[in-house]
Amino acid sequence: MVGIWNSLFLLLYSLFDLSQLMHYCTRSTEEIFATFIFFAFTIDSIKECMTSFRQHYHYNCSNRIIHQTIDDTYDCAPEKSILFLLLMFGTLALALMLYQFSTSPYLNQFLRITLADYSLPISAIIFAAIGSILFEHIEPDSFKVSEDYKWRIAGFQSLNIESLALSLVLGFALSMLFFIDQNVSSALVSAPANRLKKGDAYHWDLL
Repeated sequence: MVGIWNSLFLLLYSLFDLSQLMHYCTRSTEEIFATFIFFAFTIDSIKECMTSFRQHYHYNCSNRIIHQTIDDTYDCAPEKSILFLLLMFGTLALALMLYQFSTSPYLNQFLRITLADYSLPISAIIFAAIGSILFEHIEPDSFKVSEDYKWRIAGFQSLNIESLALSLVLGFALSMLFFIDQNVSSALVSAPANRLKKGDAYHWDLL
């Protein structure tokens, strides 16, 4: 129910063009939010890498004593953690290298600007292909659902007034997070320094 309220609020924001309120947002607010996004994604990636090493790497597979004294089955696959580390830092290194192409003497101006503008998606696609093709024998962690699992539709008719009111408050708070995230990110991308030619349509992005 929280997601439904969130979608409804975002629809209202877009219909009434509330993105115009971002005119009151200062540059310092944008920089603070950009710094927060940077640390959030960096910390999340480091946590996932540490989790992968904790699950697959820190275990002595060749120790016979351990195999004889434990009953649990451990996933001993250090290659998964090494591949995780390779893809993570490889994507970052290639993205930074392509981003600096705008100031390099190689290729023509159009290709240099194109590679610099699309450095992150290009590097992500390249290393995703490397991980899927060159290391296809390494099975990555995946989300699996058993065949006997039954998908059920949430019973909204069983919700009472208190549950609806609480979900309304949570949905509004979530919609404000989406609203600020989308508009501040759009303001950073549409900064005059980027010299973009596309017009502003922040409310359509929310919709």
